[in-house]
Amino acid sequence: MKDLTIALMGLFVIFAVTITILRLLRSRYESDEDKLESIDAAKELCEKLLEQVAFALLTQAERQFGKGTGKLKFSAVMSQFLSMLPDWAKETIDTDWLSAKLEILLLEAKELWAKNDRLVNTLSNNIR
Repeated sequence: MKDLTIALMGLFVIFAVTITILRLLRSRYESDEDKLESIDAAKELCEKLLEQVAFALLTQAERQFGKGTGKLKFSAVMSQFLSMLPDWAKETIDTDWLSAKLEILLLEAKELWAKNDRLVNTLSNNIR
């Protein structure tokens, strides 16, 4: 079940990247203002999907490795996220940007976990 869920998350990431490319291709027939709106909408979709996938991976890593293993967890999440992408997409992603985004999401996740300590176990059980 864990592998299937992770594979589905990877498909969502690929879907988001594909939508972005399609929107960019379509935008060549639009006005400059429409192009910017298309690019912004595609970027927003990608970031929302990234957040969902990253939250699930961060939660899974929190449960798997436990407290006090921050660098290990972060490295595992980064590697797992990048492994979901096709090679051509990996070449276009700025890993510094992704790392910064994961740091922000981790802070948000920690707030949610602090409010509900069962959240880590519940979400992780659904991923496994």
